[in-house]
Amino acid sequence: MFLAGFFLTFAVYLLNVVTDFEEDSINKPEILILRDKKNIIIFISLASYMLAISIGLCLNFETIIVMFIPFLIGFVYSVKIRGFRIKNLFFAKNVSISLSWAMEASLMPFIFKRNLFLLLSVFCFVFIKGMINTILFDLRDVEGDALSGVITVPVKMGRRNTFFLLIFLNSLLFLWLLLFYKFLIPHLIFILICIFYGYAYIIYFCKSRKRHNRLYSIIVDDEWLLWMLLVNFF
Repeated sequence: MFLAGFFLTFAVYLLNVVTDFEEDSINKPEILILRDKKNIIIFISLASYMLAISIGLCLNFETIIVMFIPFLIGFVYSVKIRGFRIKNLFFAKNVSISLSWAMEASLMPFIFKRNLFLLLSVFCFVFIKGMINTILFDLRDVEGDALSGVITVPVKMGRRNTFFLLIFLNSLLFLWLLLFYKFLIPHLIFILICIFYGYAYIIYFCKSRKRHNRLYSIIVDDEWLLWMLLVNFF
């Protein structure tokens, strides 16, 4: 299940690399080396998705349905249809990405353990974290998004209001903790670390004017690896 989820996410990510090449070439100039390799990236994306499907078939047929939903959301989000794509709508980018992550992370375990409480708690947590992280990345990419006509939260609301929105979203995790408290008691320390860690990197990146591309990847993207280790430790 872990491998299937990995290859599914990798497939959607590569698809987005191809469709977002214009704005990413401004936000991340190093991506220009991939200019002539779009067909190869698309092939790897499709191959990764097929590998995820193949692994899913070995697990459970319902897994295929679950894996189709995030890929469909990622496709509609990334690809222009008659000159239009969801990503260009205000807030739609963040919602679609967060929804895709949350559905994959919550529905995959639900297939094997039919626990609605577990489904709702994981979905809410990953969705809120997804909203925070995608908006934070929009803050880093605000220049390229503005030039490409992508109306992100920082482009429309500005850095100061974006900061307060991120603090509000991270604070919602305390409400989430209260709602699912009984279920989350075994991981209470981990959850509190996660919440305060969120405040720390929100403040750091919102106050800093530097791009910090590598730090974004390590501190924000790779935080899920940290939580996986902490959950197993506690």
